[in-house]
Amino acid sequence: MRTEAAEIVAHRFDLLGSGRVELVAGESAEWRQRFAELTAEIAPAITSRYKPIEWHTDWRSGYRWDPDSGYREVRVAPRPAVDIKLPRELSRFQHVGVLAHAGRPEHHTEFLLQVLDWIAANPVGFGVNWASAMDVAIRAVNWIWGLRLFDRTLRSHPAAASEIRRSLYEHGRFLESNLEYYEERTNNHYLADVAGLIHIGAACPELPESDRWLHLGLQELVSEMWRTVYCDGGSYEGSSYYHRLVAEMFASCAALAERIPPARRARLARLEFASYRQRPPLRELRAFGIRLQGDTHRLLPDEFYARLARMGEFTAALTKPNGFVPEMGDNDSARLHKLSSKATEDVRDHRHLVALIGALTGRDDLTHVAATSPSALAEAELMTRGIPAAAAIPPNAALAEPMIVFPASGVAVLRAGDAWVAITCGPNGQHGRGGHNHNDKGSVELNVRSADVVVDGGCAVYTAEPDARNQFRSTPAHSTLWMEGVEQDQWPEGPTGLFELPQRSSPSLVREGDAIVTLHHGFAAPHRRRVHLLVDELRIEDELGAVGPLFAGFNLHPDVKVSIEHSESGWRARCSTNAAELLFAFDALATLRIEEGFFSPAYGVRIPSTRLVGRLAGQRLTTRITWAH
Repeated sequence: MRTEAAEIVAHRFDLLGSGRVELVAGESAEWRQRFAELTAEIAPAITSRYKPIEWHTDWRSGYRWDPDSGYREVRVAPRPAVDIKLPRELSRFQHVGVLAHAGRPEHHTEFLLQVLDWIAANPVGFGVNWASAMDVAIRAVNWIWGLRLFDRTLRSHPAAASEIRRSLYEHGRFLESNLEYYEERTNNHYLADVAGLIHIGAACPELPESDRWLHLGLQELVSEMWRTVYCDGGSYEGSSYYHRLVAEMFASCAALAERIPPARRARLARLEFASYRQRPPLRELRAFGIRLQGDTHRLLPDEFYARLARMGEFTAALTKPNGFVPEMGDNDSARLHKLSSKATEDVRDHRHLVALIGALTGRDDLTHVAATSPSALAEAELMTRGIPAAAAIPPNAALAEPMIVFPASGVAVLRAGDAWVAITCGPNGQHGRGGHNHNDKGSVELNVRSADVVVDGGCAVYTAEPDARNQFRSTPAHSTLWMEGVEQDQWPEGPTGLFELPQRSSPSLVREGDAIVTLHHGFAAPHRRRVHLLVDELRIEDELGAVGPLFAGFNLHPDVKVSIEHSESGWRARCSTNAAELLFAFDALATLRIEEGFFSPAYGVRIPSTRLVGRLAGQRLTTRITWAH
């Protein structure tokens, strides 16, 4: 059986649910000449065997973007079922970690050849892989990690290494000219741009603009922490998986920033930027609490690390006993980089992030969450090796409590006995725009004895299938109550509405004694849900003041087997996992049925599942889910 690194050398990639696909392009005369120039110092016996990668195609649909089109002319959705995320994901180079850990010389040389192939096939400013500044930034970050991880091979090929650095210069200039910055609202795209500038500026001090890029990146890194992260540590993206992405960016950039040597810090302190006219404007770094003087203190402010620690707490609390994080909102499987030995590790496992933040902030309680994941600990050690020790941030005792509430994010976690429950009823992110939110107000997840029972369905697709995307984020797709034909919040029609969910539902989540109460007004009348977890029972009490057909639904994990029964006492459902037998008992249902459902553990993956759907007999419902203690 091929190892994962061998598959990458054979140009067989498994990305975004595609399965292993060989991506080999035809050798045009133009590419052949350019590639030969770039690889002139590499032995012909090696380069003659290399086959160019197809960088411009969505291999699911077969659509190929014109590599000669200007980046502003590239269409995101040129025709139905075409997914621009596939070529972009490939061009992010997030397989660097796999090649590095493989440890054989041919794997290191393969990295070099693939980057030079990419440079030959993607002239700056042309084609699908220059059409998103975010992807330009993430690619640059991964190339820079390659420069570090494959340093010995690159020293043997100085001309090729110089070409990579020259392309990184083009990446930096492109980023500075195409920042995804908006005064009224920024998001993960802009933070990725910032991460790219920090990495290029720090890694390439010889470039004439590098100090300006590094200055701007550090300034905006701290600014974005206050602008886009709630006081409780949750990201205003409105998604647990985009929280992972942005927290990775903050943490990775922090680890890099703390390695900036004193001489470089002194250069930054002398930077003249009065003539800089782009937005956002450059300001003195001390205004952001960034310390350029002295080498005994950390560069970034203590308050930055305090909030980063809370971001780690958010992910740690949401980590289920099986090591996975529930999918609240969108999940496109996005990462900044993957530096472990396995690029295909389950995207639901976020322990690498908790380990990294724990190492950066000196929080042993966070590191402990990742103790059962050697690859997570190894990645954190790689990224933090050699940086100054963190000032002691006290552990958060609340992480060990049976109830953890993140009020600003609208998320709570309950634990009792063998059970773990998460509830969400938070604001639509990005100042109410809701770019990555779903209609999941009041939705619950249930895990019993490390086995998932009730899960969020996730989101398997974006622009390639608009109707499917809207189905994934609809109210009936979640484990909550809904009214027939009414959404909690309504998305605008058309392509632009695919990443908008304007908030009108006024959601809230509060602790009420030993229970959690969620409330929203998305159906013109309030829906109040009270969730109470006991040692062997989850009790959910719903009250909805609206008049009309009302339904309650529960998404079941694909491994759950279910049957329903009806008697004088009401409707029941019996569910079984490999770890527990559960009984769902409903006190006020007119009907109960089993429907086909879907479960998307990662972008591009759709697994058939089942849903319990009950029609309420009135406006109130009590659901009792029990299991043997």
